[in-house]
Amino acid sequence: MTRPAHFRRIGAHGVACFLALAFASVGCGGGSGAAADGAAGAAGATGAGGTTGGTPLAMCTQLVTTLCIRLNDECKLSDGGVPDCEKFQNVAFGCDRATSAAFADCLKDVQGLSCAGLFPASGLVLPGTCNDPLNIPPSDAQTKCVNLVGVVCDPVDVCANVTPVQTTDLTTCLQNGSDQIGCQFAVAVGPTYAQCLTDLCATADAGVPDGGTGPASCNGVIQGPM
Repeated sequence: MTRPAHFRRIGAHGVACFLALAFASVGCGGGSGAAADGAAGAAGATGAGGTTGGTPLAMCTQLVTTLCIRLNDECKLSDGGVPDCEKFQNVAFGCDRATSAAFADCLKDVQGLSCAGLFPASGLVLPGTCNDPLNIPPSDAQTKCVNLVGVVCDPVDVCANVTPVQTTDLTTCLQNGSDQIGCQFAVAVGPTYAQCLTDLCATADAGVPDGGTGPASCNGVIQGPM
């Protein structure tokens, strides 16, 4: 399965073939097929225009379903389909960890925006009322995925347990690497994750030659939705 781009992110630029191969459901060179910087999401509670209410999980998944329906069916900006959109963005938004009871205003405002207002060329733009309810921390798998990218971007500091200096180049590498590997869609890490980090740290360049694939222990180590 080719993973879609995360429609809450802007501009995923590939950093290395290795990063694609580290994600279990992506082949090197695979990309997204969605406009407006992506599509994908959560198993929803109700469709666009449906009633609000219920648990934070239900409200969050309702929001994602609304976005996926508008993206695919109403705004015609993706041909990925609503089910795949829901499945992937449920992971990306972290709806299983939602705790806020403030989704109602966010959902209402999302339903009221035009396609151009919600999905401009730069990517998804959510109203300010969504900031609080979507302030959901990353999962363990997502965090471990970002940590792996950190080793690739700055092996000298990270492998020595030194906090890297947050330069523009490092920030760009971390963002691009996380987008390319699909960290927002990570649901688990493989059994060779720890060995992958060890192998990456074994060489000064993180074991990833230009255009190369890196250590075998890293192949498919980040797992996405099935």
